[in-house]
Amino acid sequence: MEPVYWAAKVSYDSWDMTEADTNSPPLFTDDIESMYGWSSSSYTNSISGMFEGTVSDQHLSDNRMTLELSSSTIDGDDYYLINLIGKFSRGCDVYLHWTTTQSGFGSQKIGELSGDWGTMGVHDLSSNSSWDGKTIDDIWLSFKPAGPLALFVRIVWIKLENGEL
Repeated sequence: MEPVYWAAKVSYDSWDMTEADTNSPPLFTDDIESMYGWSSSSYTNSISGMFEGTVSDQHLSDNRMTLELSSSTIDGDDYYLINLIGKFSRGCDVYLHWTTTQSGFGSQKIGELSGDWGTMGVHDLSSNSSWDGKTIDDIWLSFKPAGPLALFVRIVWIKLENGEL
């Protein structure tokens, strides 16, 4: 049995970074709504596809990759486990940020990735009071590398799941 992934179950478009079916949006995938602090972005059609981009050295502390919610919201009680697989040009902390319909804001470090391919492992958000019991209406990632140089990022998929089989 597979766990239930929010993006596939609710918005019917999993955050698998595959190429857009229609005229390519600027980010080449429908899984990303917007970005801030990136100097480049592209799509690579390898195996199933992946997002590639470079975080500008001017925005190492305030970059954003906002994920597409397709006019939906996320129930923080139901979906609270997050994971991603990707590759970075060097070690990097990964943060998840969100806003809620209750006018709240939350942020949490969800993992560390080395400068090689890897999965950061499943991170449980249920103990975060800004997530648990809330309705999430916007969600984005930020990447904080050590050192002053631009950061090259490749992401294969991001999964937010409910943890039940």
